[in-house]
Amino acid sequence: MTPKKTKILKPIRKRPKDYDYLEKLIAEIFRKEIYLLLVAELPFFDKDRLLNAKDEDSLIKAIESGKIIYRDGKFSGKFNAKISRQLAKMGAKFVKSKGVFSLPDTKVGPDIKRAVKLSDTRFKAVLERMSAKLKENVPDHLQDSFKMEKFFDRRIFQTDVEIQERLKNITVSPKLTDSQRQQIAIDYTNNMEKYIVDWKAKEIKELRGQVEKHILDGGRYEDLIKTIQKSYGSSLKKAKFLARQETGLLMATLEKSRFLDAGVNKYIWKNVVGSPKHPVRPMHKALDGKIFSFDDPPVTNEKGERNNPGEDFNCRCFSLPIVTF
Repeated sequence: MTPKKTKILKPIRKRPKDYDYLEKLIAEIFRKEIYLLLVAELPFFDKDRLLNAKDEDSLIKAIESGKIIYRDGKFSGKFNAKISRQLAKMGAKFVKSKGVFSLPDTKVGPDIKRAVKLSDTRFKAVLERMSAKLKENVPDHLQDSFKMEKFFDRRIFQTDVEIQERLKNITVSPKLTDSQRQQIAIDYTNNMEKYIVDWKAKEIKELRGQVEKHILDGGRYEDLIKTIQKSYGSSLKKAKFLARQETGLLMATLEKSRFLDAGVNKYIWKNVVGSPKHPVRPMHKALDGKIFSFDDPPVTNEKGERNNPGEDFNCRCFSLPIVTF
């Protein structure tokens, strides 16, 4: 009997370009459907008018617009030369360590006090409008689902082409039909939409709570902008995670299905090269170089769940399929 031969196939690697488009698409959904609605409520500053104004007008307008805040005997915000001169004329002392001008309330004139009151009133109105928008913005669907479906369809096609290339001249694997590919794309789009809608609802709830806290605490524009920026930064990280996680899972699931269809069950588990910031999980590291089956994968986490490379939560590992012929 002729001994069987084995061949280790090249891996189907997940690369950033595989999910870059999806990451940008999800980030744009968050930007359009949450943050642009809030930013639209922030007042616009007439910069030219501010720069050309007289010293005393510069300070008043800066306070009214929320650019300069007066609270607890201190002026804070962004000071230009004209505003700094006006504050110095009023007797305010610059505290370099804190970046503020200090002036007791007893030395603040009525015009400044009126401007402070007007600013507080305007700011509270902005917060209330934001809160109302967030309350109304209860997500139940996404407008860009079709774009995501097209992405998944393209990714499925490209992955299947790579798999067929690996199996070329070794074994026969039936190609996915257009309808099979479309159904897989629809399933993953529905999954992704649910993740995005759920996370968006959670983020809106947290943002609304922070906006309402600003109302109660008498916050200021600078703090509000930082709150929005921080939330937006979190949404960008979430977009990257969701894109990488779902694209990796799609490719891993498709790889398992297509190789099993071709009669290829065994593979070698391989780790990526970790880093101090993104180390390889100990349980995954212990699997490196070992042989497993697509239909009987190893335990990969503390919950006792069994997964092939790329199927576990945010897993970056990959498989080296083994063909016996």
